[in-house]
Amino acid sequence: MKATLILSFILLLAPLAPSAAIYPCNAPMIRSFEGASLNWSGYAVSIPDVTYVTATFKVPTVSGPASVEGLPTDVSVWVGIDGYTSGTVEQVGVSGSFDASTNTAIYYAWWEMYPRVSTTIRTLTISAGDQITASVSYLGGGSFHLSISDDTNGQSFTTTARAPVGGPDSPQRSSAEWVVERAATIYKGYLTILPLATFSDVTFTSASFTAGGKSFTLQYALGHFTQYEGYPNSPPSQPYWEQIYIVGYDSATGQYDLPLDTVSAVTSNSFTIFFLANGEPIPIPGILRH
Repeated sequence: MKATLILSFILLLAPLAPSAAIYPCNAPMIRSFEGASLNWSGYAVSIPDVTYVTATFKVPTVSGPASVEGLPTDVSVWVGIDGYTSGTVEQVGVSGSFDASTNTAIYYAWWEMYPRVSTTIRTLTISAGDQITASVSYLGGGSFHLSISDDTNGQSFTTTARAPVGGPDSPQRSSAEWVVERAATIYKGYLTILPLATFSDVTFTSASFTAGGKSFTLQYALGHFTQYEGYPNSPPSQPYWEQIYIVGYDSATGQYDLPLDTVSAVTSNSFTIFFLANGEPIPIPGILRH
């Protein structure tokens, strides 16, 4: 299947970082072809006036390799608003990577108001297998409440952050998402998608959202809204939903169509994402930073 790489204005909003350092950011979705993305997998619901999104999931076990072609592997699991059809993301979740020097995995929680930089939550101790509940709420006036709790060890964190109001960085609140992501960074001056870390199955449960003053489960949305099969098809009128999986570069086909994970159907308002391959780093051509 031929993949068509879609470069949109959202990439121009990537946070700056020195090319010698690796600063992961969890960016908006970068499409590849029908139902596939270079950086996101999971489910997204496109609907106006999103004010709340939540879900529960377990921290996956991360293992080697620690790097591919000199760049570290990474996996992020989060819930959020925006980024599916817009250039901002208001999100909170956890990430994992593998340290070859100690032969151990590293886990941490974070929140991000993309395109602003990600903030590590240092007051939370995150371990593989911990049950996490995360949510993002819109408070009005450009302010968002981001909350994450480790239900296993009883630790929790909340913060309120204000997004820019007006201009290209103003949140549209046009989608809700439940996502496993391979983060991006600035490497040798270019926005580069990191290789995906090897991870155990990630299951999202109790996925729900509020839009237009009405509350919905993800299961309800899939049963009552229109499914979008993805680019190059034209999206239907809102509300609609899409199941998304991550793809990487396939040297055999010369296309970005190698599946790196797979996503299950939603059953009892739960779904699971399964790891397949790490993939290679992907520099985004034409997106140069100094």
